Amino acid sequence: MHKYFILLLVILIILIIIFTVIVYNELVTLRNAVTSSWKDLTKLIDEYMKLSGNDTDEYNKLIAVEDIIDYFYKVDSNDPKLEDIKEKIKVQKRVYNDYVLALDNKTMLFPFNLVASFFGFSKWPYFRD
Repeated sequence: MHKYFILLLVILIILIIIFTVIVYNELVTLRNAVTSSWKDLTKLIDEYMKLSGNDTDEYNKLIAVEDIIDYFYKVDSNDPKLEDIKEKIKVQKRVYNDYVLALDNKTMLFPFNLVASFFGFSKWPYFRD
């Protein structure tokens, strides 16, 4: 009887470790997707700033990315390249928000929240529409 208890305990520990690794890998994958989409978004913003001829000092004054995006939409432009980049920024913003939503959902749902809190996964900010 004692041997079966130890065997059962070892199997349970192995299952918990496997579960933790799987959940952790899912969370890391989502976090990496959020980080990657953020980098893509900032690259598009840099490209827009270069094409629009805006001064980089002005770019630095607009600290928040949301402020930069709001600024882009207020600027009236007939340049098709700028309009194309504005549309790409809009799409990338949606992609970013989708990944953030997926990551936030995973980190709030049981039992994922146990692993997420243990490994320090935090919430990411959304872009407002």
